[in-house]
Amino acid sequence: LNGVSDTVSLGDHVDIGNAVESHGKIGPFTYSGGSLSLEVKGSLLVSGWSVPIKITLPATMRLIPVSGLTQDIVMGELSSRRWESHSAKVEVTSGLETAKAKSILGTFLRAEEVEGGSTGHGTFASQSVEGAQVRALIKVKESAGVASTIKVDVKCTDGHLCKSLISDVKKIFV
Repeated sequence: LNGVSDTVSLGDHVDIGNAVESHGKIGPFTYSGGSLSLEVKGSLLVSGWSVPIKITLPATMRLIPVSGLTQDIVMGELSSRRWESHSAKVEVTSGLETAKAKSILGTFLRAEEVEGGSTGHGTFASQSVEGAQVRALIKVKESAGVASTIKVDVKCTDGHLCKSLISDVKKIFV
């Protein structure tokens, strides 16, 4: 990767169609908030060959939490301006408790929970580094005391950001 000079060993030989995993570490990488791109581009040097790679970071990397909001403030915001809205369901396969599953998703969205939520549902607030507002309504459905699915409704003042965020949410595993 550009700016990284560490060597990571993948072994001497990798057969065609096979994969090799390294137990080495590259990074940590820093993400410049001033950069508009969510792509990290570079190349790996493998057995004398330069292999181009591209890593796409989740759109949540461009979010920062918004604190100090109440349910009344959020409801006023949502009714006073136009918000793009997209929803997704996330299957929970790890056997997490309801509150922990909700917390993990809020952390992934880099958002602060709005006052007034409960164990099974909550509203989270963040904004992009460019100022677009993001609100996520999260509801956790449980079965036998553990989370089974999480319904996420993401609302944004920027339509493109909203689509990117819900796409990222659909790809996570909880």
